[in-house]
Formats: sequence, structure tokens, C-alpha cells
Amino acid sequence: MENGKSVHLNFTKRGWVRIVSYLCAVLLVLGVGTAVNFNNAVRYRILLEDTYSQSITGLASNLTGISSTLSKGLYASTPVQVSSLSAQLWRDASAAKTALTSLPVGELHLDNTNRFLSQIGDYAMTLSKKSVSGGEISEQERKQFAALCEYGRKLSDQLFQMEQNIIQGQITMEQIKKDIENTNKENGAEPQSGETIGSFEGLEKSFTDYPELEYDGPFSDHILKREPQMLKGAAQIPYEEAQKLAAKAAQVEYASLKPGSDENSTMPSYTFNDDDVWVGVTKAGGFVVYVIKSRIPQATTLTTDQAIKTARTYLEGLNLKSLTHTYYQIKDNQCTINFAHTQGGVTIYPDLVKVTVAMDNGEILGFDARGYISNHYNRTITTPKLSLEQAKQVVDKKLKIESNHLVIIPTTGQFETYCYEFTVTSETGDKLLIYINADTGVEEQILILTEDENGRITR
Repeated sequence: MENGKSVHLNFTKRGWVRIVSYLCAVLLVLGVGTAVNFNNAVRYRILLEDTYSQSITGLASNLTGISSTLSKGLYASTPVQVSSLSAQLWRDASAAKTALTSLPVGELHLDNTNRFLSQIGDYAMTLSKKSVSGGEISEQERKQFAALCEYGRKLSDQLFQMEQNIIQGQITMEQIKKDIENTNKENGAEPQSGETIGSFEGLEKSFTDYPELEYDGPFSDHILKREPQMLKGAAQIPYEEAQKLAAKAAQVEYASLKPGSDENSTMPSYTFNDDDVWVGVTKAGGFVVYVIKSRIPQATTLTTDQAIKTARTYLEGLNLKSLTHTYYQIKDNQCTINFAHTQGGVTIYPDLVKVTVAMDNGEILGFDARGYISNHYNRTITTPKLSLEQAKQVVDKKLKIESNHLVIIPTTGQFETYCYEFTVTSETGDKLLIYINADTGVEEQILILTEDENGRITR
């Protein structure tokens, strides 16, 4: 209606034909689009199902290989054979982990299965290294290897059966995914089709009485339950005392720090924060774990030596002495310096403290003592079984030795090795750090040393 009058639309016969034609065309396009989208969705589901099936097949194949290699490993007696089988286990275990992560089963929390796949290759490589360096595989290690062999066989059999069920159409990965989602919606209730995800849950149940493996590797069980050295036997401190320690470490007023959420990790701590400051202090012993400040300096006026001196003074104020700076890096007008504990002239790298200094005014922007708190204790330093001259003979003759001193370095399994550290230069001018075991003469580690205007770092 407009001004009280009706509006009439007058169309000719040709006009009506055009309108109907247009509508039909639109409906046809919508229909075709819907059909195409539906077809694409079907194709996507088929492709996804094929991908999942390939991952299951790969996982089953890898576990079969692991089981077979473990069986052979029980009878390997030479370093060459142990090394060859260990390398094969490492490859199969890595491939199996990749296949498992590509499946839609993350919410089933297959922790034991992942732990087995992580440990098996790692453990084998540790035994290989021991064998190659002249050590003998102990009876206990052989028993653990036999136990791993049995678990490998069980997993292989279960995956083979699961693979057959999928090939025969008795289980689909789409159904497994739906069952997991339904189980989560029902707050952990048993799914309606337990046969599907039950196949994966069966993998986890296979690990009843799975042995704890303690060895020199990053997936060793001892790492998961390791108590920080400095917290052993340390008394709990009250919250107020922790707040005072935090204020001193952060160089702020006591009253400005507000309580944060407690950290209940392997290093239980009180936490505090201000507008741009975060601090953690251990509940046992009252050791400052970290200080973080968010300010970003806009200029550099300090020299590297001044920054290192500022960091050292700060550490002494926290009663952290007997530390020597080892490496540093300059980035974004900040200098981060690594300090390591020294004892009897030996540099102990696991006892690590990091300090970040603002290069504009010397403010402490960062402090991290987790490595120090985890590893520091009074060690018994012995005379090396290998003389300095004997250790030098192990270093490649093409390398020019610039300097040397005794150090303790961490291993991948958070153990320690007593070494001669040689700073050397190659024929091409590259600088390296060579670590020779001070007791056995084994070349433990090689690091590339980079020194330029941005710092002194290793890789």
C-alpha cells in the first residue's frame, strides 16, 4: 500500500514465461549444486575411510615387523647384529607412531600403546650403543627385552585381527569415530557398539604388568618419576615467605605481587604475578624457579660483558655462586646467558641457570633455574681414568685443538657423563666441541659452535 492505493503488478504472457523459466533454472542450479556437494561429501568420506584403512594396515605391518625383529634380537650376540636390529626397530616404531596418530582415536588416551612404541626403539638403540662401545648386555636387560618381545607379539596379533575385521567390513573407522564421540557424550558410559572401539581398548589392556624400563634414553620410566635433586628432604615454606622471595627475585615491591594458581608438577610451586611479571617459588625449600617479565627493550646500550656482569651480580644476590657463564644469545635487545655450576674445576652442564638481561638498562627480564633445581647436588669428582694426552688421541687428527677442560654433560636419559671437552677448529674453519668420555675414551658427543655478534651458541 502507498497513499492508500493498491499496487498491481501487470505482466504480459511473455513476462510470466520468463519468470517461470528463471525460477526453474534457479531450482535446477540448486539441485545440481546439492547433488554435487552430496557427491563430494560421499567421496570425501570414502577417501577418509581409505586413509584410515591404510593407516591401520601400516600400523599392523609395523607391529608385525617389531614383533619379528624383537624375536631376532633375543638371539643377537654381535655388536653389528644388535646395531642393525636396533635401527630396524627404531624405524618400525617411528612409522607405527605416525600411523597411530593419523587415526581418529586420540580421545581414547592410548597412553600405554604410545609408551611402548616410544620406548621400544629408544631402548634398543641404548642397548646398541652399549654393545658397540664394548659393553655386554646384562641378564636383566635380556629379560626386559624378552618381555617387550611378548608384548610386541600380542599387539601384532590384535592389530592383524583388527585389520582383517576392517577389510571384511565388520568394523569401519567411521563407526569407531562415532562410538568414541557417543562415549564422550555419555560421560564415559559404555558405547552401544563396544566391539569397535573395544579393539583399540584391547591394545591398552594388553599392557597389564608391562615392565618399567629404566635406561639411558628420553623415554625411560625413571624420568617420569624423577624428583628434583634440590627438593629431596627440603622443608615446606609458608606462602608469605615464598612471596618475599618472589619479590626479591623479581626486583619488585612485596605488596605488588598477587597470588597465582599453584603449580602441582614434579616441582610443586607457589606462583605470583603483577601486571607484567610472573614468578614461581618451590613449596619445598623455597627455591625461585623462574621470573618472567614481558617488557621488550627498544634499544641496546650495554655491551655483552656488561650484561654478563649484571647477570652474575643478580645470581650472587640470590645466593647462587660457583657458576660460570658458558653460552649467550642476543636477540630483540635482550641478552640471555647460560650459567653452569662448577665444582673442583669441573663445569657441570646439567646444573643450568638462564638469565635474560635488558640491553637498554640492565633490568633482569628473565630467570630460569629449573635445570639447576632438578640436577644440582654435591658430586664426587674423581680423577679421570683416561689421561689428557690419551683423550687427545681420540680426537680426529684433522681437527686443531684450541682448548680443553673437564666437564660433566647430560645424556638423553638425564644421566650424566664425565668428559674432556675439546674446543677444536676444522680445516674449513668450523668450530666444534668434542666430548670424550674421561673414563672410557668413547666419543660421546659433537656440537657445532657458532660465535658471532649475536652470541655464542651450540647446535
